[in-house]
Amino acid sequence: FNKKMFTKRGLNQKKEIPTSSMIIQLIRKKAQADYKTEIVKYTGDENDVETIIDNIRKEKQINAYTLNQSNFIKYSNNWSIPIAGQKYLEEYSEYINNSEDFSIYYDHKLSRIKFHSVFYVDGGGNFEDEYVSETWECNDDFTVFQNRINDYSKYHLKLNSKRYVNSAYITFPQGSQKIDTYMQKHKIIWRTDNPQIYQYTDEKIIIDNNQSLLISSDDENEILYLLALLNSKIVKNHFSKLFQIENEVKYYVSIKRMKQYFRVPKINSKNNQQKVKLINNMRTILEYERKTIKNCIDGRNIILQNCLNVFVENNELVISSSNHNYKYEIMQHIDKVKSVIENYFSNFENPNVNIKSIMDLNLDFKKEIEDLSCENNKIVSCLYYGNIEEKNK
Repeated sequence: FNKKMFTKRGLNQKKEIPTSSMIIQLIRKKAQADYKTEIVKYTGDENDVETIIDNIRKEKQINAYTLNQSNFIKYSNNWSIPIAGQKYLEEYSEYINNSEDFSIYYDHKLSRIKFHSVFYVDGGGNFEDEYVSETWECNDDFTVFQNRINDYSKYHLKLNSKRYVNSAYITFPQGSQKIDTYMQKHKIIWRTDNPQIYQYTDEKIIIDNNQSLLISSDDENEILYLLALLNSKIVKNHFSKLFQIENEVKYYVSIKRMKQYFRVPKINSKNNQQKVKLINNMRTILEYERKTIKNCIDGRNIILQNCLNVFVENNELVISSSNHNYKYEIMQHIDKVKSVIENYFSNFENPNVNIKSIMDLNLDFKKEIEDLSCENNKIVSCLYYGNIEEKNK
């Protein structure tokens, strides 16, 4: 049953700590192999424990079901699985049967055999502020990832940080794989608490402490594959079921939990093309998010720094200065270039426009990204559970 057990907390003695509560009823004898355990979930919202217990005795406002007690032994490391009910238990069992352990990636002996690559799952480093510079100085410098100013609406991690630290001043906790993790080209980053999105970067970054975690490798295709799996509804739903405790606001995806509970579909000759499609879709999504006006025009000869106006005429981008209009061919996505420029100038009051700012404007591929994400969810469902449409029939 759910009840705020800890009340009158904090300085004003008014803070309530949301918790979940459980009563386990035991019989002092050895259980048979097929012994059934009854689980009773209270659905009322009373705050008085005596009333809750009395209603449970009278079978009021309850949801009761039985499970074989062997499930509690099988999933002794996480009772959230059997307690979620028979339907989820069957779904999770199928998820396990159709997948394999994540160790095929993070165990370097296995990953070298299977992928000819190595993968790291690790946390951040530690460094003092006195060693952080506002300017990039040499190849041993890393850009500091700052989760507080990160844009979590994108799959592609866009670094807004202008803080750098030299690898010589970075220390790592015991058990860490140290700087090797960060020397890999491709990385998946996620917040430790309530990760709503798993993001990609190929930038040379360093995470400060363990508020965020990462998976890294030089194997781009496999990293994109893992990125698509982690961002799928199926994996997020499993993580929520496994880690979210009722009434608690947050759940955490730690390194230990990622290694223990994240599983990858079994890939064979029959479904390998689905994996390839998933990788290509994820690559396209990242390309869409990075696509700017500069990528769409032949602007090699643009020399102006500022101008009075920018607009689209037919298939050309027109940059208007005080005495001349400069025209550049738009090679792709003409309508999107036109739209983003019109939106930009509708909120722009200064007639002196910075050309670089215009060229760096991102195009709007929101609809295309949503469609690809939806397609990815269907592919992931097929990889984990087979033909979902046939199953639902």
